[in-house]
Amino acid sequence: MELVVGTNFDDSLIDAVRGYPVRYIFGSHAKSLTGHGRSPSALPSVDEGRLRDHISAAHSAGIKFLYAMNSVNLGGNEYRESFWRRLDSEVEGLIGMGVDGFIVANPLILERIKREHPGAEVAVSSFARVTYLREIERLAAMGADAIIVHQSRNRSFRFLEEAARVARREGARLELIATDVCLWGCPFFEVHINLMGEATREDGRMPPGSIGYPFLQCAAAMAADPANLIRSRWIRPEDLGAYERIGIDRFKISSRRWSTEKIVRAVRAYSEGRYDGNLLDIMEYMAGFVAALAPRLGEGAKEHRAWMDLLGRLRIENSRFPRNWIQFFEENDCEVMSCEECGYCDRIAAAVVSADGRRPAKIEVRVPYELLLPLPRDPDA
Repeated sequence: MELVVGTNFDDSLIDAVRGYPVRYIFGSHAKSLTGHGRSPSALPSVDEGRLRDHISAAHSAGIKFLYAMNSVNLGGNEYRESFWRRLDSEVEGLIGMGVDGFIVANPLILERIKREHPGAEVAVSSFARVTYLREIERLAAMGADAIIVHQSRNRSFRFLEEAARVARREGARLELIATDVCLWGCPFFEVHINLMGEATREDGRMPPGSIGYPFLQCAAAMAADPANLIRSRWIRPEDLGAYERIGIDRFKISSRRWSTEKIVRAVRAYSEGRYDGNLLDIMEYMAGFVAALAPRLGEGAKEHRAWMDLLGRLRIENSRFPRNWIQFFEENDCEVMSCEECGYCDRIAAAVVSADGRRPAKIEVRVPYELLLPLPRDPDA
């Protein structure tokens, strides 16, 4: 098994994960030419010296460094020759600092890097939304060394088994994100990743201080129905064996915004294949994002305070999962099933999700987009 771990650029993290199967760490500057996939305000400020020193520390532990360039939204700059000159120069400079490879979402960037630097490893990001076998074949033909399947497919075992076989045939590795608590069937995914491009490119057009409003939809859905926490396509440490049996043994911990303590906790859990406690403690969960909205809430926002506060109290008791709970997904294809009619995740949620020691009920939640967007007031309100 190999772990690909988001770094917070704390050199003590490198020492702490020695001895665990961490093959790669990944990160980037807060803003860059291409942009990437995490809000700049949530990432450490990294200059060239810090980046070079951190890469050196990783190499001393036998860990490779991947630089994230995984925005799908290049702002139209790909039509400008100056962009490609700058990209070539940036990639050359990063490789000179010791970067071993790159994570990209735009196939143009994949082809460019592999043409200019065929020895550099390139992984295709989940932001490319790879969900079909033919996409894997095409991306591998373009030179992808690893392909991160979109997390919506994390429990599509029939697809994953074939995807792993096809990737091997084409000389590529499959990678799955283990720790994202994203809304299953999210209608905002493409909007979200495009906003991340605007927020993280050096010439991006997001207003200063903006917070991604798609998170509100995700957070509100989790608070409204605890079964959505189970429908989310994270992977428990205890379930890694189910993926290894079908030929997938490379897993990503999306931890760029985390404390060193939390990253090490997750690395230990996935390395040992077990975690006792609240599963959300080793996940990329939106409760912290929602807490950051508190200063924006006025006196008349009690309805929002209630569900936002609930998010921080929710727990997924990992020890309560039925031993063979993942077998349902091995035998069924959720893509052709209705969640409303199925009910499996509802039953699991009833057993493992709690708040203040009690099972949380479904509640009505209005998504308060007005907290983040200057929406005109409804004259009839």
